[in-house]
Amino acid sequence: MLASALDCLDEIEEINVVSVFEVEEEADWRQPLIEYIQYGILPTDPKKRADVKRRALRFTFKNDTLYRKTFDGVLLRCLSREEAAYVLNEVHVGICGAH
Repeated sequence: MLASALDCLDEIEEINVVSVFEVEEEADWRQPLIEYIQYGILPTDPKKRADVKRRALRFTFKNDTLYRKTFDGVLLRCLSREEAAYVLNEVHVGICGAH
């Protein structure tokens, strides 16, 4: 029994597997809109190009800040993911926590 187990061990090849995941930083969702509104630069992907052109009509860029225009003319400040997470945390934990 021991001999057959050792024979099996001889047949097993040692395989070293190294997994390397390139962590691609998630791009800021606002950047393509800002580039198009400011400089007219569009993404190379045709689907993204059409999406940016269509969505850009509802946005404006003033004082280095992207805003979404509402039907009432109110400008809503566009937040990054980090800023949005902070705001949501403040609303739910902060002074308005018991809403």
